[in-house]
Amino acid sequence: MDQLFAYDVFISYSHLDKDIVHPLVFRLKQDGVRVWMDDLEIQPGDSIPSRVQEGIQTSRVLLLFMSRNALESKYVEMERASAQFRDPINNDRRFVPVRLDNCTIPDTLSHYLYVDWRLNSEEQYGKLLAASRCAPDLDLDGEERAPVAESVLTGHKGTVLCVSMTPNGRWAVSGGKDRTVRSWDLVHRISTGVLQGHADDILSVVITKDGRRAVSGSADGTVRVWDLESRRSQVLYKGQCPVSSISATPSGDRVLTGDAEGMIRLWHLDADPPKAMLNLGPCKSWVWTLAMSADACWAVSGGRERDAHVWDLRKAKHMKVLKGHSSWIWSVALTANGGTAVTGSADRLIRCWDMRTGTCVKALKEHTSDVLGVATTASGSGVVSGSADRTVRFWNPQGSLGPKSRVGHTAEITSVALAERQGAHLAVSASRDGTLRVWNANTTGMSTPDPQGTDLER
Repeated sequence: MDQLFAYDVFISYSHLDKDIVHPLVFRLKQDGVRVWMDDLEIQPGDSIPSRVQEGIQTSRVLLLFMSRNALESKYVEMERASAQFRDPINNDRRFVPVRLDNCTIPDTLSHYLYVDWRLNSEEQYGKLLAASRCAPDLDLDGEERAPVAESVLTGHKGTVLCVSMTPNGRWAVSGGKDRTVRSWDLVHRISTGVLQGHADDILSVVITKDGRRAVSGSADGTVRVWDLESRRSQVLYKGQCPVSSISATPSGDRVLTGDAEGMIRLWHLDADPPKAMLNLGPCKSWVWTLAMSADACWAVSGGRERDAHVWDLRKAKHMKVLKGHSSWIWSVALTANGGTAVTGSADRLIRCWDMRTGTCVKALKEHTSDVLGVATTASGSGVVSGSADRTVRFWNPQGSLGPKSRVGHTAEITSVALAERQGAHLAVSASRDGTLRVWNANTTGMSTPDPQGTDLER
């Protein structure tokens, strides 16, 4: 049976390494980890051995900072202190070595996988943070597990306007009124980068399936393509009006953009240099939202009118009008094969559409204000929505709510993203309260995927 522990981690280290260890410890504390470290806990007049023993007994994880200094000066003490944490039958505790330099690792510790702080990287810090929290989301060898649900991600200064997530729920990007794009590691629930370059609000953002590239559209009229590892960007397009909507194929080789002048453009990112493949429009109104099929053959757009529009990108042709909403369409999502579209509107409704016939097959009504964000998985196995009523809702194929609606944001929800991994669904919501929230939902299939894809001309 699990014990209750006063501390998440006990810090075992040499004081000769404090210039390295202390900054790490304070960063862990800022990320909510309860830390026992001698310099923080032992007060003048305390019995040092008894206070150390107390700290060991009340901590779940022992972080052993391995270095030449530590192993030469106090190895016997560390060996004794870490013994109960290394006991294989002790399921309540965990032992995590952290390597600081090229010291020779003793045989008794050599079979433990360590956090390699010689690299001093965000990836290694993420592993350290996950291990310190005892979260079941990632082993130190990099094996992914389901991300922890209902976490709050902070960092943006002001409204977060858009969010996108990889299909497996591993990585995400967001954009906001602070003019930054931020990248996120959803397994460790940490920010991995702040990307600067836009001169105005970030209105739309998308991340590629492999999590290596992102594309953002801004009120400054530009579209930027980001390398998320180097955090560098190139300007794909510079116009005179806000670029409010972006969609991309999973590989990121094709990107669709929509702007305030009603223009839709399809881009070939892997061309040298990247180039526009076609221009559609102008539409009747601002193109506020776009979704594109995985094969870049079909797209759906919506904006400041009551109708959504279906486009054949192969022929640069307008195909259908999806009629049913009574007010602006704020958000649209499309399954990977183009078989099902989902729209969210200022009329408070979510509509599901059969793309072959252009008919609404279901109208979902639970929100009490504008539906500002909708998302579906690539297979169509679930739908999530976010609203100005501050709730996130999950939907099952019967059109009713999933396990429950989610409340937590303190302002309207501006955007949502949904991913599926091993039968579980993960959603991320962005809000005007300046945060993103991560949610789990056990939704079942919204629609049955068509393995043959969709032919809208049938």
